[in-house]
Amino acid sequence: ICGTDSSGPGIDIIQNSLPAVSISGNSNICTGDTSLLSATGGGTSQWYRNGVAIPGATGNSYKATAAGVYNMVKTNLKGCSDSASAGIVLKINPYPVVSISGDTSICSGDTATLSVTSAGSSQWYMNGIIMPGATSDTLKTADPGAYNVVQTTNGCSDSAATGINLQVNPIPMVAVSGDTSKCEGVTAVFSGMGGGAGQWYRNGTAIAGATSDTYKTTVAGSYNMVRTYMGCSDSADIGIMLQIHLLPAVQLTADANSACTGGGMVTLTGTPAGGTYSGTGVNGNKFDPSVAGAGNFTLSYSYTDAQGCSSENTVSVTVTACTGFGDNRINDLMIFPNPAENFIRINLPDKSTFTLVNILGEVQVNSVMEEGTHIIDLSDLAEGIYIVKILNDLGQTTWQLIIRR
Repeated sequence: ICGTDSSGPGIDIIQNSLPAVSISGNSNICTGDTSLLSATGGGTSQWYRNGVAIPGATGNSYKATAAGVYNMVKTNLKGCSDSASAGIVLKINPYPVVSISGDTSICSGDTATLSVTSAGSSQWYMNGIIMPGATSDTLKTADPGAYNVVQTTNGCSDSAATGINLQVNPIPMVAVSGDTSKCEGVTAVFSGMGGGAGQWYRNGTAIAGATSDTYKTTVAGSYNMVRTYMGCSDSADIGIMLQIHLLPAVQLTADANSACTGGGMVTLTGTPAGGTYSGTGVNGNKFDPSVAGAGNFTLSYSYTDAQGCSSENTVSVTVTACTGFGDNRINDLMIFPNPAENFIRINLPDKSTFTLVNILGEVQVNSVMEEGTHIIDLSDLAEGIYIVKILNDLGQTTWQLIIRR
């Protein structure tokens, strides 16, 4: 018998010992892996899974790939059989399903954020090399390369099927140049250099349609250009501050707007002082009717200020031949002041006919006056050049009279 002490009269019973069976092996494996189970003890072997004999599993070792409770029964030469006191409970653990996401392209100086979704512990790799200390579910990096993560759950490890190839793009180098000061109405020109597409800004606001390398403007402000290349944008370190100077306010007046070819000079006055007078018959600030001749003349005054901004103003003077001039006196005949404002005083040596006509030949005053001093009121007459004719028994004379206020 095996393992039983029994005796009786006339029968000898031999007690044979049971085989001593011991098994070992991994109790946890990953899906698709194999657990090598081994047994010690003499005799023949038969492996069992969940109490059912495994066909053909009669060796001292068995490669298990299915979960379950494994044990071995040994039978010695005496026909005695026994199994291990405790079998091996084999558990099959699945591999973790690893998925990573994050930035695939960043700009130089920026940081990419990579994340992994799964359970278990994590270990990040860059270009196939372990990254010391990178064991969290999130990784921040600024370095280009191929990234992946290995996660381990219940001793089973796997990486994402597809990693992330991170590209770090350079920021464009931008330079701007151009005018910093212009006069009102004059166009300033800016130029921008650098790779990629450009966009001009004024006072921090994008200028619609201003996307070329050159921009023209007459508006004051702070200008800069932003260029974008491979998704990375930057502006020039220092923009352009454009200042627009107002044009100087220029005035020009003439002490007479009409003159006779044989008359005196017309004085021009321009402000601000320091400008330049120009025009036919102009010398300095004097207009000479005798040089210009008869006709209508536009005289100019231009002035340039300290910022280099210039303005011009004009005045018109009409020159007439004024024929029939004689001396300015018949004996003691005198007319003054000339130029006059609101009146003239006449000293007549004899009874005379006084006639005053404008430059168009229209009679303004016609009067017979006795010998002596007379005052003629001119306050109702416009500024300009007039002709005075005096006729008496002594003869006739003609003057040019200028009325100026």
